[in-house]
Amino acid sequence: MPGSAWISAHRSALVIFDGLFRLVRVRDASDYAEMSRALEPLIQLARKRGAHILATHHSPKMERGGGDDVLGSTAIFGSVDTLLTIRRARDGARTLSTDQRYGENLAETVLILEKESGRTVLGLSREDVTLQEIRVAILDVLRAASDALTEEEILAKVQGATGSKRTALRSLLEGNAIERTGHGRRGSPYGYAFPSSPEADSISRSLVPTVGMERENEKRESAA
Repeated sequence: MPGSAWISAHRSALVIFDGLFRLVRVRDASDYAEMSRALEPLIQLARKRGAHILATHHSPKMERGGGDDVLGSTAIFGSVDTLLTIRRARDGARTLSTDQRYGENLAETVLILEKESGRTVLGLSREDVTLQEIRVAILDVLRAASDALTEEEILAKVQGATGSKRTALRSLLEGNAIERTGHGRRGSPYGYAFPSSPEADSISRSLVPTVGMERENEKRESAA
């Protein structure tokens, strides 16, 4: 295996190949047996030298999830201990998730580029970011409303999955970030409003996520 002596001489703990098909030469990348034979020397090299070997690779155009997101034979996914997948969401955010042979998988998590250091770090999970963005939208809607709004009125004004919007609304209420009136029955439905007291207002602002605020500020700057 090319590089084996170099890895041994330098006692490399991490070896990165960019990309996999530049290192592994096969006639048919979809052939399970051929790919298994081609990848076996890499596995043996890692075991013999005690090095972690990471190889970049591509996904097919159609997103399928898990090991099926690997371009070529399933032997590629079957040969690794951890598959790290980077995706680009519709809103432009990039996320990282893992499928692992050992331990727990990393849920789809937003990657954040630190402008000052140039480093890429893990942020919140994609689900948490979505909920936080919905919280921001709900607070904006209530802040602009002259009267309390019912849950259905709020859901109609905010984008997102209904279940996520209901969860975000409940979390704002439980965190005392918004006020609720009414008795939740016919003739006296629950109404939700932006907090009237300075203390409650400060709570609502503390619950507004950094990620959501950054995106809202970007949108406002673009519109200005």
